[in-house]
Amino acid sequence: MPSNEKDSYFSLFENNVNGLLLEDYYNEECFNRFFLSLDSARSKKLIKLFCRIEKEQNRIFEAELVSLWLYIRELYSPNIKYSDEVGTYIGGYYFSKPSIDQQYEKIKTQLEHTLNFV
Repeated sequence: MPSNEKDSYFSLFENNVNGLLLEDYYNEECFNRFFLSLDSARSKKLIKLFCRIEKEQNRIFEAELVSLWLYIRELYSPNIKYSDEVGTYIGGYYFSKPSIDQQYEKIKTQLEHTLNFV
């Protein structure tokens, strides 16, 4: 991630995440891993969308930040077990672990949808 994007990332998220997300829900290593795993263009896109939401209304920004963390947690939490990891159906359903591309698309779509209603 280029330094200007990294600066945007840190100023946007580091100042807001501390104290906004409960410690049980926030893991800085996973948060950073997610953004560093995305290519530069996709990281930049999400950061820009979050910046626009933050400018529009802080309460919405807070809700979207919590939502972002839940999507990230789905990828990296060792406590979430998926059918493809345990080799069984769970409650009669097969749940496969989402990819980073799927999570990126979910987050981007949700942020764009939010911006259309702000």
